[in-house]
Amino acid sequence: MEAVPELKIEAVGHTDSKGSDTYNMGLSRRRAESVVEFLVKSGIDAARIKSSGMGETAPVARNTNPNGSDSPEGRKLNRRVEFRILTPDLPNVEVAVIEVPAELHK
Repeated sequence: MEAVPELKIEAVGHTDSKGSDTYNMGLSRRRAESVVEFLVKSGIDAARIKSSGMGETAPVARNTNPNGSDSPEGRKLNRRVEFRILTPDLPNVEVAVIEVPAELHK
């Protein structure tokens, strides 16, 4: 963000499926806000970053295995903050996608 000052992003927090929907929504928002706070303390203008939470609504991996048992590896991948680029088509901006192992696909 230092190299591309016109870049604006949204930090989007996510959780696994443990806990209630209400708790997870709050947790995902706090998770995203924590990332924004870190970036601002690191010198990034707060006006360039917004945050939101998705709770457990957008998993990238299974929270449970097909047999119904817990999937710690899948839940770990679901506990994350993603960045959405709000200013598309900027030069020198690369987007990296984290790959989820096939055995953990939902």
